[in-house]
Amino acid sequence: PEFSLPQLKNIFRKWDEAVSELGWNSIYWGNHDNPRVVSRFGNTEKYHREAAKMLATVLLTLRGTAYIYQGDEIGMTNAHFNSIEEFNDVQVLNAYRALWVEEKGLEMDFLSACNQIARDHARTPMQWDDTANAGFSDAAKTWLKVNENFSEINVQQQLNEPDSILNYYKKLIQVRKKTPTLVYGSYTDLLPDNEAIWAYSRKLDGVELLIFCNFSPYVQQLPLAYSDGSVLISNYEQSQLPQLRPFEACVIC
Repeated sequence: PEFSLPQLKNIFRKWDEAVSELGWNSIYWGNHDNPRVVSRFGNTEKYHREAAKMLATVLLTLRGTAYIYQGDEIGMTNAHFNSIEEFNDVQVLNAYRALWVEEKGLEMDFLSACNQIARDHARTPMQWDDTANAGFSDAAKTWLKVNENFSEINVQQQLNEPDSILNYYKKLIQVRKKTPTLVYGSYTDLLPDNEAIWAYSRKLDGVELLIFCNFSPYVQQLPLAYSDGSVLISNYEQSQLPQLRPFEACVIC
């Protein structure tokens, strides 16, 4: 089972508390040993762009050095593997051999699980453009299959699209660089038990920022009072607070 949102928030809170006075944290969503973050915690079918931007907002508004795993900046998703033979991950192959010997007939169930959680999803070739092999290689065959959605999700396409996930990451990084509170400010989880909304504050030298993120595909009503402020950045064109639309994220100053 995947983490619930309260469990996920608690992990980040414990990290922050552990090093807040004595050290400096590393903030990340994933690496080469995890499935793609937008497939894991977002929604790639109906709210791909919104979810990817919302996850970027959390990553770049928490205290610590943010690590953006390659491909997350364009919202790369889990690939769809059609057979066990398409995987290279030794963890998948060893588990498959063990299960196949013990429980024959589970191949499709196992494949379905791997298409959600396998590590190879984060190891498919980087999607640079819509040419052969997503512009990653001119070899006849890449070491892992290229994700089938490379013609819709690639760097070249997003560079030229002002509202793209890639350009949202760029805006967020610039906002963070210009806003010391987002770098050095204290962190307080405002709704630790809420199952759908991650709401937190960042405070530094009398400046307070509020970050509201909807982790669900449904409209949520923000269940807390706050002073009206200006929207520093949002993944929707205009804020409708205290209502949060599916996978909406906004930073209030």
